[in-house]
Amino acid sequence: MTSVPKLRFSNYKKEWKPNRLSNLGTFKKNYSFSRNLEGEGEYHHIHYGDIHTKYNGIISINKDIPSITVQQDDLELVEQNDIIFADASEDYKDLGRVAIVENLGDMKVVSGLHTHCFRPNKNLDPKFFLYYSNTKNYLKFMRANGTGISVFGISKTNLQNLELLVPEIDEQQRIASFFSLIDKKIEKQREKVEALQLYKKGMLQKVYSQKIRFKDDNGQEFSNWKYDTLGKFANKITKKNKDGKITNVISNSAKEGLIAQRDYFDKDIANIDNIDGYYVIEQGDFVYNPRKSADAPYGPINKYLFKDKGIVSPLYLCFKVSKSIDSDFLAYYFKSDKWHRFIHENSDQGARHDRVSIKDSDFFKMIIPIPEIKEQEKIAKFFRTLDKKIQSEQMRLNILTEWKKGLLQKMFV
Repeated sequence: MTSVPKLRFSNYKKEWKPNRLSNLGTFKKNYSFSRNLEGEGEYHHIHYGDIHTKYNGIISINKDIPSITVQQDDLELVEQNDIIFADASEDYKDLGRVAIVENLGDMKVVSGLHTHCFRPNKNLDPKFFLYYSNTKNYLKFMRANGTGISVFGISKTNLQNLELLVPEIDEQQRIASFFSLIDKKIEKQREKVEALQLYKKGMLQKVYSQKIRFKDDNGQEFSNWKYDTLGKFANKITKKNKDGKITNVISNSAKEGLIAQRDYFDKDIANIDNIDGYYVIEQGDFVYNPRKSADAPYGPINKYLFKDKGIVSPLYLCFKVSKSIDSDFLAYYFKSDKWHRFIHENSDQGARHDRVSIKDSDFFKMIIPIPEIKEQEKIAKFFRTLDKKIQSEQMRLNILTEWKKGLLQKMFV
């Protein structure tokens, strides 16, 4: 096995030496305080769930570290440069996820539920280890040493046996500083994407509530919007797949829209022998998935954008719209929350909590705002342009993220 990385800063020549984590520091005390104890106490706790979802590798005073109401005194506190492991995860790729402690000020913080607190000695830079924990070798170790079935865990004993190749401390620090700069660049790009997404969300609400109106090419006001039922320009799709002729199974995701199931899940989920009852959709058709989620509290309604015909679950409601309405205008309307109240008032609230139950006949009674066609087109063009900008910035973020992944594999052994 090689003892030097493929890519290295030019002024370092010494080989990296193998060492066990047990020789690079010591594990400190952790506490099993649950979320139920969060309140207004003087202590704060690092919960494993927050390492997975909130801290993005860094725990500091400007992060939201929940306080806990406990009667105990003299709890052992975490210190700057401590390495905190999340020892539990629902899948291996997040098992052992790491966050390092930076400046906490006067905040009293303890290592909490399903965490391990490791205090490195002078031979291990904590940020170097943070970036090492993003490599394939670290993931390989977690797969080999994690235990569990539905929830996976990693013990202190197993972590102590983690063997890694490490350079001298000054090279560790140089590598850590380099990746910190990349992380800042990635974070700035992520903030740009999130700001655009937030702007789009706000504009959807303002445009479809008519707080913002577009003008015609001569700068004149468009006429007042009219209202009509969805059923006046939309028809339910009833054509079903026959003899398994179409196998392109489409899922309706709140985040991804209508996407081939094999792309969304990296495999086909539908039973290929039971797809004759699936509805056939074509480019421009709309699909309503009544399944609720955090991103779509009344289920997503999306427009199908691909040329190849697809098939969707019979649990979905599919419909075509006439040329009397701009389909993109309608698609963006369904990205707003202006139609949610109708679903709330006309669905069966006593049905399954995770799925909207509404009759097809009632669904097509939904009231849709209809500006004149020229204003519809301007609205649709505005949001298409905004989407292209978001996609462009997201692509830059993806490129930066992949660049970092590649460097991690080349600059660590």
